[in-house]
Amino acid sequence: MKSGSSSIFSCRGEDSRTAGQAVKQYRLHRIMATEHNLFAIGLTENSDLWDVNHPEAQTAFVLAETLRRSKDPLLTLSIYEQRLMRQ
Repeated sequence: MKSGSSSIFSCRGEDSRTAGQAVKQYRLHRIMATEHNLFAIGLTENSDLWDVNHPEAQTAFVLAETLRRSKDPLLTLSIYEQRLMRQ
């Protein structure tokens, strides 16, 4: 590559800020997807703990149970997300 040519690895100025924003957005989406996956696992693992005969209430109770049991992974994701938002 010639000197002075640009690439994703050597962005400058506006291109660098745009690339940085794209990476930040990707990481935020990945955090959200991971959170959703944790809740999906929790729905499977905890669905038999609550039987309230109402689908929406059932889901709410199971999600709350999942959050209660998965405190550390979600706390870590929350802290990571907050740090990214401050960048």
